[in-house]
Amino acid sequence: MSLIRYLDISIVLAALPFVVLAGLPVAGYAVGAAAWLVTRYGVEVIHSRARMSGDPGKQAALMVVAMFARVSAIVAAVLIARFAFGIDDGIAAAVTVLVAFTVQLLVTLALRGGHGGPRPAAGGPA
Repeated sequence: MSLIRYLDISIVLAALPFVVLAGLPVAGYAVGAAAWLVTRYGVEVIHSRARMSGDPGKQAALMVVAMFARVSAIVAAVLIARFAFGIDDGIAAAVTVLVAFTVQLLVTLALRGGHGGPRPAAGGPA
């Protein structure tokens, strides 16, 4: 398991000092970062359970539920930041999530080698 898979988490956590020092909306960043980290962990747990399942239908259902739950939770977090703390905090939460998503997407594409299928197991046929 490659640590590069978690680059999005590292960037979200490493951004905290810059957000504080630059005087950016910390509450919005915190809400966005918390939403990203919690949903990232939840999706990893659901994906591992889906991989353990031998039923392709159950695997697909778990993946779809994870995707919709994650999107819903992140949208809710951005709206909470916006209405609880202000417009600037809502924007900060949205930007935090957008940067993390972009990094995760690029890492996922790079690790898959440009094709959509799962990577072959180590030592297995290519």
